[in-house]
Amino acid sequence: MNKHLKILIALLSSIFALAACGQNNSASSATETTQTAEATTTAPTTQVASNKQNTTEALPKDGVQRFKRIDKGGSTFLIYYFKDDIVYKQMGIYFYNPKGLGKSEEEVVQLLNKSQELYKDVTGIKSTVEKKDGEYIQTVIYNYQTMDWKELHRRDPNQFPATKPKPVKISEAAAKLQEKGYVEYTE
Repeated sequence: MNKHLKILIALLSSIFALAACGQNNSASSATETTQTAEATTTAPTTQVASNKQNTTEALPKDGVQRFKRIDKGGSTFLIYYFKDDIVYKQMGIYFYNPKGLGKSEEEVVQLLNKSQELYKDVTGIKSTVEKKDGEYIQTVIYNYQTMDWKELHRRDPNQFPATKPKPVKISEAAAKLQEKGYVEYTE
């Protein structure tokens, strides 16, 4: 059970690290945003590394790039929207299967509640959780153009070490995701 919790924390940390990729410690202006928080929960994911591709080759200049990782305890789907290699929006869809994670429903709900609380009322982030067919599905949308990095840093300086990050580059994010076992997919 602790192994699954550590895997979940590592997964969430890697996602936030990618989101905070290239941050520096300079100050920025805070903006306001809305967040929808429904029933909440978060659970760990285990990685299945297969069919690795070199996604940084021939990346389009503008567009959308999708990555996924399927694990015993759930799946993660990440969608990046970018222009001139700079990500301006990211959507993460996380599926958590309590049985596959070796966790009780209550444990998964507690983890998701903690995640939802981090994002609650933070400008530039919208997070929802729903339960469907025995799985919890968390959808988080990050708008990098309006995200309140100062507030995220205030709430969790370990995950968000800077208040004004450098832009996330899809070329760098794609390489890091592949290292973590994600594969690119199309709709």
